[in-house]
Amino acid sequence: MQKICASCPVKQQCLDHALKYEEHGFWGGTNRKSRDRMRKELGIELTSIEYESIFKYAAERERIEQAVQAQKIQGRGAKKNSSNTLTELNPFDYYGDNLEEDWSL
Repeated sequence: MQKICASCPVKQQCLDHALKYEEHGFWGGTNRKSRDRMRKELGIELTSIEYESIFKYAAERERIEQAVQAQKIQGRGAKKNSSNTLTELNPFDYYGDNLEEDWSL
């Protein structure tokens, strides 16, 4: 794998991401143990991310944006007010603070 990664144009970005978020696998020419050492030396703390929640957040945001656009096309406009939740572009505003808990598997 290191040979493949050596010529990769995004190797550094891949490694930067892996140092912050990836516990397992081969990223940016490194394995788990080498990233653990690098994190310790650089004082980087691993941050857990849940891909499922991110994808659901993105899908919901897209759905809301499409609904707003549909309203504009129909001539109703998309005036932001408390009674029109489809104008909210942030799903956390629409669903409240428990969005991640509601979407966890």
